Amino acid sequence: MTPAVIALIVIVVILILIIVRMVRVWPRPKKEPKTFGLSEAENFLAKVPGVTREEIKKLILPWTIVVLGYSNTVGKDADAEITTISLANDEKRDEIQEAQATIKQLEHEIAAGQEVIGKNDSRIDRVIEVTKVFES
Repeated sequence: MTPAVIALIVIVVILILIIVRMVRVWPRPKKEPKTFGLSEAENFLAKVPGVTREEIKKLILPWTIVVLGYSNTVGKDADAEITTISLANDEKRDEIQEAQATIKQLEHEIAAGQEVIGKNDSRIDRVIEVTKVFES
């Protein structure tokens, strides 16, 4: 073998080693963990109506968790959704209370305005009576 062929073989081997090293080090996309959450549970119950709690505990959860490797996040998902909905409900309750307070304030303002209008109408009537007496 000539030195040029040996040099070429060394370069090819070095390139192959560099490529192999890059492939091993190259970041691979992380696999999303498989979860069996609230939406999956709701979908399952919609597709299989009438399944009992005991059937789910004995048949479905072990198969889903152990065999298929899913994480059971139904409870965690339910807690998160309940918290989110409860916070939204609390905000709506606060808005309703503020609106009711505004309504009460407006009702008082309306009553006061109607009282002023009533007094003004009485004054107009009195002025008209006086004017009739002294105009004739």
